[in-house]
Amino acid sequence: MLNQLRQAVMPVKMGLARPIAATGIPPNLLTLSAVPLSLGAAGLILHGQPGWALALALPAVLVDFVDGPVATLQGRVTPFGNLLESVVDRVVDAALLAGLAGLFPLAAASALGCSSLVSYVKARTGLVIVSDNHDWPGWGDRSERVALVLVSILLLALGWSQSAELALWLMATVSLVGAVQRLIYARSLVQTGKLLPYLRQDRPQAQER
Repeated sequence: MLNQLRQAVMPVKMGLARPIAATGIPPNLLTLSAVPLSLGAAGLILHGQPGWALALALPAVLVDFVDGPVATLQGRVTPFGNLLESVVDRVVDAALLAGLAGLFPLAAASALGCSSLVSYVKARTGLVIVSDNHDWPGWGDRSERVALVLVSILLLALGWSQSAELALWLMATVSLVGAVQRLIYARSLVQTGKLLPYLRQDRPQAQER
């Protein structure tokens, strides 16, 4: 749902990206910088320093907010960069939830598992039919999921551990609903879309899969 605000916040993203782009940092390197930041945040959570963890988690998430505009401003937009950004997003999410799992194992594991379903349905659909990366309808897009992770860390830093755990359960619930919504949407796409060649050659086996 928050993805619907993408065009509205684009001027903000470009404004933040311009000074970063001016440094000449390669966009892929900027994208990869989110990995150590998120791992550091996870370690700080496990060591009882959620406030400092939030200080690292925020820039880790901000990287995803600006790396695309930085690539655009530098004229370095590439298909691999788009792929790398998606993979790093999953690493960041997993790292932050792994840190929270040390305190709330069931809630964090549920949030991670359900959120992975949201991404997987969309990715797997691209292995069945010819599709693009348009925004899908429904709950639990990446913006909402990462916002709830940050809220959980913030609540933990404020000493509200029960509320922090509740935020993780909310993330799991929103993600699960979103995964079901995406599965229903994917079914309509598959029924009307153009199957990839390897599936057109063996349609019955594709249906069993």
